[in-house]
Amino acid sequence: MQSLSVIYLCKNADEYFSKSIAQAAKIADEIVIYTGSEEDTQLKELAIQYKANLVIDPKWEGYGIQRQKAQAKATGKFCLWIDSDEILTDKLIAEIKKFIETAKENDILAIPRLNHFLGQKVKHCGFYPDYVLRLHHNSYTTYDAAFVHEKLIEKADTNIVHAKEPFLHYTHNTIDSYYNKQLYYTTLWAKNYYHKKHKVCSIFTPFYKAAFTFIKKYFLQLGFLDGRIGVIVSATSAQYTFTKYLILYSYKYQKNDKI
Repeated sequence: MQSLSVIYLCKNADEYFSKSIAQAAKIADEIVIYTGSEEDTQLKELAIQYKANLVIDPKWEGYGIQRQKAQAKATGKFCLWIDSDEILTDKLIAEIKKFIETAKENDILAIPRLNHFLGQKVKHCGFYPDYVLRLHHNSYTTYDAAFVHEKLIEKADTNIVHAKEPFLHYTHNTIDSYYNKQLYYTTLWAKNYYHKKHKVCSIFTPFYKAAFTFIKKYFLQLGFLDGRIGVIVSATSAQYTFTKYLILYSYKYQKNDKI
């Protein structure tokens, strides 16, 4: 099999990281952990245990740039990107091995994610199959420079191959953890949007955007089939949308140098 670098971009070792890296070690020729944290003892211990290349970079330049810098540390012919709360199944590992054996330089593997929220599987609300582009030839492409919601750069000749087996993705086990992360991402999104577009939204935008998000998640994407968790996911998604546009609107009352 051609050499494979598994790359993690993470702040610390969350509760699923030990399981994630244990599975990744089954297929990786090298593991790169790119982090801004100098104090996470568990992360350092796991890096030693699995002989990973731990790179500590406290200079944060946004998700896209950080991924570019992380990829520069990878020496494998292929790069597989995994988040610290994602776990490879044995079936997915077998599928990845098969892909690497026959992949051309312009092939990118899109891997579905089976998302879990509050410990429960979510198969609707747009949460599944939730394909993400994660496996590519190291020299063929990289991530764009977006500060948040970064993406792999697709070229004119890019060929997307869809995997059948999913990552197991454990998003949040508690509402508290969800809200803490939500505030971080909504703020990043609003800042990025403002600096790109140089404009804010109207006071009504957060309301109708949130309402549409709930309708889309619960009705159009069949969230009602997931029962109570479908209601919760649809509602929290609507709140996320409301918050990010409300923050964007608030910039109307702030000076540019404070944003």
